[in-house]
Amino acid sequence: MSATMGLINGRVGEGGAKVGPDVKRLQQLLVANGVDLGPAGADGHWGQKTSAALTAYQKECKVKGLASAGEKPKPDPAVVEQAWVNPKDPILGHLARAASLIIPLPGKRGIDGVVQMHQWFVDNGITYQKGAEKGKGTRATFGLDGHDDLAIQTTGEVLKRGPVQMDCTTYVNLMLGVFARGDLHGAPYDASTPYGWENPKHMARDRYMFPLLTRDTASARNLHYFDDPDDILGATTSGNLYVMELAGTVTNPKTNVKMHGAVTHMALLFEGDTYECTTGQPGSACISRGLKQFFNAANGRIVYLFGPRPV
Repeated sequence: MSATMGLINGRVGEGGAKVGPDVKRLQQLLVANGVDLGPAGADGHWGQKTSAALTAYQKECKVKGLASAGEKPKPDPAVVEQAWVNPKDPILGHLARAASLIIPLPGKRGIDGVVQMHQWFVDNGITYQKGAEKGKGTRATFGLDGHDDLAIQTTGEVLKRGPVQMDCTTYVNLMLGVFARGDLHGAPYDASTPYGWENPKHMARDRYMFPLLTRDTASARNLHYFDDPDDILGATTSGNLYVMELAGTVTNPKTNVKMHGAVTHMALLFEGDTYECTTGQPGSACISRGLKQFFNAANGRIVYLFGPRPV
């Protein structure tokens, strides 16, 4: 994948592309807004149904306006009724917002950006994508080309109707992108999240340069995991962001040594408080809680601790 995506890359419709990925993406946006394009759906081929649907939607936006959930519609005189669109046409923004696919970005890097982004998730009641807790998440979040203050979310590489949803890996990836840049529009951010479960790579270390922390005990040196919140608090310093990856454990009955399984959850840690997207929440899936409360819900899993990121 990449960090960003555009809604379309060139003119689509009359006088422009009538077949291909740009046509399909425009059709996906129309379908995400409840437009019936017939049995073929978003097939990437321009036809009378797509042309008529586009002009009807443009007319509606121009006359009475359209808005995403919670916003008051208002007419948009900038929208032009025409059987084609260019990448900068405002109708594309209307389509994406009305389909609940847009995420506003804070424009602030560092912990201030992380906290502001987390609050947006909380305020908007962002839920956890079903199935993602078993490694079957299909959401990807991209910086929106031409709009450094916006991101857009796909489902299975398709612009399907929202609302926006998260899982723990997608959430941490987005937050670390914001932490590093204030937006999602370039490296080190990437929309792909091939981490956790059976993947041996660690997102915090391998993408965002957060070093893995180790600890010493009376019987061992350089242990690469933590299993006590007080040890974590003792290893962290004020003013710095850390990343925690939880993994299951199995104890060898002969050696009494813990064997660690795949990563099953990710969260952020700052000043003793955790920030995460998790299951089982009555409101937003994105929550903040104290580290000890976080550990109480960890069910005996161990923590790989990463940070702080070098300046």
